[in-house]
Amino acid sequence: MKKPTIKIIAKDAGVSEMTVSRVINNPELVSEATVKKVLKSMEKYNYKPKMIAKILKGRKSKTVGFLISSRQEFYISPFYGECIRSAATALKDFSLRTLSFNLLDTLSKSLFVDYANSGLLDGMIIFEGTFQEDITEVLRVNNIPFVYVGETFQENSDIVSISSDSYEGARKGMKYLIDTGSKNICFVTGTGSKPSYIHRKQAYLDAISEANLEYQNVIETERSMMGGMLAAEKLVKQKEEINAVFCFCDVIAIGVIKRLQERGVAIPKEIRVLGFDNIPFAKYTTPALTTIAQDTEKMGMIAANSLLKLMFNEPLENTNIIVPTELIIREST
Repeated sequence: MKKPTIKIIAKDAGVSEMTVSRVINNPELVSEATVKKVLKSMEKYNYKPKMIAKILKGRKSKTVGFLISSRQEFYISPFYGECIRSAATALKDFSLRTLSFNLLDTLSKSLFVDYANSGLLDGMIIFEGTFQEDITEVLRVNNIPFVYVGETFQENSDIVSISSDSYEGARKGMKYLIDTGSKNICFVTGTGSKPSYIHRKQAYLDAISEANLEYQNVIETERSMMGGMLAAEKLVKQKEEINAVFCFCDVIAIGVIKRLQERGVAIPKEIRVLGFDNIPFAKYTTPALTTIAQDTEKMGMIAANSLLKLMFNEPLENTNIIVPTELIIREST
């Protein structure tokens, strides 16, 4: 049998050589069916890319992985789009390329495990919503350094994390709503027990208590626009005299605004809506969304720099990095 080449693999799989190259280097850009065909042909011919040969000789792969989790409306959460771009730019300056793996895609998760076990990853940036013990175990077993973006861990944890100040950000938003006249404020949050859920809910409750307000209403829903629409529907059915809704994130807030408007509620005249994140299209909603901005560009840069230090065995001054937030006032309040 001839020595396997990309040309032979492409012919066997019935695809172009460029497609084989993409499956090897950027599988997230290729359909699942095509990836399966190419991988089957590579296995058939025992084809190993040149990169693997280099690694077997002790060289680095010069590849960093991003682990994401797709959502109902988006492949990549809009909150993390800027964060990923910023991290990728910083890593590119060190001649490192990046690959994205989607935890909710079975094939993509399998590819991540294969890359990790084959020595094809020099480091990993794990984004909020994707933390799983089996994932970190794969990385630890293969001595692949990683950092986590989006949530905080306990102070004694050995996991390096970069997150925004959820509690202070939520306090900032609640203070703004209360100081500008809102008394009956509902908090719409996600389901589960993530630190950010806990911190923002606690800030909501503390702000109400400190302002000596009586009304409290916490609604848990799916963290999506549909989740926001369902929460707004529940609010309408409750028939309570609320004058503001503070949402855990912007995508929930957008759903809340849409459903309230469909029910004839004027935003912000009757009910004011506040989000959290400042995703790129928050300013393009009608009305434009007031929100708590997380500095995702800075978070991405810090994540990349922290990972580089781990990769080069340099000391980290802080393993739990908290980035400040900013109130962005627009038309929805």
